Amino acid sequence: EANKDLLDILLSGYEDMDIALHYGTMLRGFIRYQSMARYVLESDSLRNFFGYMDLPNFDVASDALTTFKELLTRHKSTVSEFLTKNYDWFFDEFNGKLLRSPNYITRRIAVKLLGDMLLDRSNVAVTMRYISSKDNLQ
Repeated sequence: EANKDLLDILLSGYEDMDIALHYGTMLRGFIRYQSMARYVLESDSLRNFFGYMDLPNFDVASDALTTFKELLTRHKSTVSEFLTKNYDWFFDEFNGKLLRSPNYITRRIAVKLLGDMLLDRSNVAVTMRYISSKDNLQ
């Protein structure tokens, strides 16, 4: 926990295709700990994930999607708090970049992840807000 700056380095590892898969594996190991997951969720680097998941390199994009899913489904109370606080920008990015991605696989995984997040009991308030918006029910 003392070296959280290492997480920033691991997050930026997706920008280098040669090391991205190794950094992704290490990052998933770190986010198994709730305090580390909270740090990643609150970091500015999280916004970059939406781009990493739509990279043309399938292996790297798939790894980024796996890490993103792990981050948003493992620590339920932390994720619920994060989604409640960051609802607007998060779902603007999620809907705009993942659910409307030209890549079929990215869209499929995003729909599955959205279902996992919204059907989780800890995210009831987020679910109600999401489904009450006409824009999200297209």
